Amino acid sequence: LLAIDAIQSVYDNVNVPYVGCGDVYELTVGEVMEMAALSSGGLALALDGHDQYASFCGKSNWIESQVVTCYPYGMNSTVRCTNGRGSVPMQMLKEYILVSANNEATDDSGTLGPPADLEAHPFNEMQALWQISAKSAATGLAHLSSLLEDNRRSHVNAEMVDMIWDGEFSQISLFAIDNVHLNGNAILSVLRNTCGQSDIEACGKDVAKPKMTYLHYGSIGAWLLATAIGSLVLWRGSVEWRKRIQERGVAGLGEDLMEGCGGVMT
Repeated sequence: LLAIDAIQSVYDNVNVPYVGCGDVYELTVGEVMEMAALSSGGLALALDGHDQYASFCGKSNWIESQVVTCYPYGMNSTVRCTNGRGSVPMQMLKEYILVSANNEATDDSGTLGPPADLEAHPFNEMQALWQISAKSAATGLAHLSSLLEDNRRSHVNAEMVDMIWDGEFSQISLFAIDNVHLNGNAILSVLRNTCGQSDIEACGKDVAKPKMTYLHYGSIGAWLLATAIGSLVLWRGSVEWRKRIQERGVAGLGEDLMEGCGGVMT
């Protein structure tokens, strides 16, 4: 209780509402937004289990022995998530999050699936991202990659858009992704349009799937090359222009321009 009082005082000092997990159970998004409204404008809500650990109000579905990395078989294997959307790691990740959403409800932290006690755990987290281990981190570095680069090259966020739009999850609560700037808006769009989220009749597949962005080395390289060439041309042109001004003066350049345009200087 002393820990809760201390945490409460911290949030009180910044005028942020502090509530327990059960306080948001069965509330709508609109009702939670009302609860989170700040007197200064905007929204913020502090939420935890109101215990000495400030426990997460959801089931994390993170089991160390089952999490999926981009490089599940280590340094010497050619099996990696960057092989494309049909890669073995991608299929493993899809299975992991499908079970997290669609399995039978259980409060056992060692079993994937939604929580059974929704007052204690009103949220069910789906880990739709590449996890990291010491082995996978070393393998990624050896391939000159990173978590963000693995995310981009595997197109995992685009895959998640397709899965949500196809209605593969029986329920969605907290949807965790990496590299949110890449197709994050598309994920937000299909989540908002999931049937049951609002009273709007058009939902799910009745709403067109959003277009997605794919960044490739080739397109990035071409853009950088074009930018460099354009900058070089502009720089060279400015050098020549200044040189001609120094040699002939402004009046002489005016004569050149009029002559080139077929005009007559008077």
